[in-house]
Amino acid sequence: MNKYELPEFLLSEIAIKDNTYNDHRIWVTCPKYLSIIEFVNLGSGAFASNQIQTNFEYNDEEWLGFFAQNNCDIVGVDPKQVLKKAWEYFKNYLVWEDQQINSSQKHNLN
Repeated sequence: MNKYELPEFLLSEIAIKDNTYNDHRIWVTCPKYLSIIEFVNLGSGAFASNQIQTNFEYNDEEWLGFFAQNNCDIVGVDPKQVLKKAWEYFKNYLVWEDQQINSSQKHNLN
């Protein structure tokens, strides 16, 4: 029998863009930790939050990660560790996305 296992992280964004601030919002949902982390590209405008937050870098871009919903205490985990793990998940997505773009550009040149 196959057991359904919920992923540790899920990438979430608004699919239908309407030229508002929300077009650039990206969340990593953490079902295991009952929490949601938002990542903001600081190149897209200043942002401040009084939540637990950390700055990260990827390809000369600075990103801010912060909890939009933090329930780590309920499940007994360190929120800073969850934030780091969520960043690694999101950064891996950015790497994959860049590889897809580069592959597509190379394909179009041939």
